[in-house]
Amino acid sequence: MCPEDVGTRRPPSSLRVAIVMRCAAPGQVSLERVFGELSKSMPNWVECVLVTLPRPSTSIIGFVLNACVIRSLDADVIHFGGDVTVFSPFVQRDRAVVTTFADLVPLHARSGLRRALIRLLWYVLPLRRSNICVAISQSTRSEARAAYGQKADDMRVVYCPAPRATPTTTDARSGVLHVGAAGHKNLRRTLRALEGTGIPVRVVGVPPADDVAYAEELGVPLTCGTVSESELFDLYRKSAALVFPSLYEGFGLPIVEAQASGCPVITSRGYSMQEVADRAAVYVDPYDVTDIRRAILQIVEDPDLARSLADLGRANVERFKPSVLADEYAELYFEAANAERGWRFRTRKQRWYWVAQRVQSGSEVRRSSHAPARRSTSSGPAPS
Repeated sequence: MCPEDVGTRRPPSSLRVAIVMRCAAPGQVSLERVFGELSKSMPNWVECVLVTLPRPSTSIIGFVLNACVIRSLDADVIHFGGDVTVFSPFVQRDRAVVTTFADLVPLHARSGLRRALIRLLWYVLPLRRSNICVAISQSTRSEARAAYGQKADDMRVVYCPAPRATPTTTDARSGVLHVGAAGHKNLRRTLRALEGTGIPVRVVGVPPADDVAYAEELGVPLTCGTVSESELFDLYRKSAALVFPSLYEGFGLPIVEAQASGCPVITSRGYSMQEVADRAAVYVDPYDVTDIRRAILQIVEDPDLARSLADLGRANVERFKPSVLADEYAELYFEAANAERGWRFRTRKQRWYWVAQRVQSGSEVRRSSHAPARRSTSSGPAPS
């Protein structure tokens, strides 16, 4: 849909959008790839600039410097994604804000006061400040609605784009690939599932030393480390399967990356994984080592199944074309640029003042449209 078709407002000749990205640590570039793909595919009336924050937000100095950068941004729409949502309240009041929520992992991993602070700063305040909120999957949207109720009711869903990868056949593949080394990526159960099979595993990321020692104890050939984007897609093309039995995901970007590269996928039932992978994966219970082992051997020992999954995967990623998803974001940018600026939810005093103003203006409109016109005083006495 072109912006001219949205409502009756005329769009500007171009819409300036600043997409804010974190200062990523080595290996943490998944969201950066997502927004990089989107920015390349925007329609020509969207002028898109990628803004990388100068410092990690783990220190007070870094946080303050990043907040100053946000405050100085000059664009019609400021778009936040991932763990930079905490900075949305620092945007100038006359700027429109679009916020993309990737997942609720920070809440699952913490408790007590720290969890309450993260909930307030990374979720509640951004929800209130944003003109439009976006979830990267229906699963994330449902979880946000369950956690925040009415504040998340208007949340839209826009998927992550599939990369522009070159798929290959499955004939020359060997070993399995495991993307991510965080606890919820479930590496230990993958290692236990590979015990005694002789199948090597390549882990993208740096697992804890305990996990590396555990692999040696089980006799599982393991290599690990961070890789560049081109190296990652080379690994997808050379691996017999992506083993992704994650315990929790907001989307599951490795699934579409593997499918775009022609790599068969093994992933978990539940959360967003089934929503994203559709029919193009072998599903397992992520808590059942035997089930994970069965799926790995099934793909490694059955070339026909591997080819079938690769074909289904290539068809599935058509849902995640960057051009289609960029158009969806462009429409949201245009909608946000024409929305009311500032905080969506005010303080109690401001909220009641705001409601009273609209009730009064609504009453005046109703009186003027429904009440009969008053008789002029010069036209004679009022009827008795």
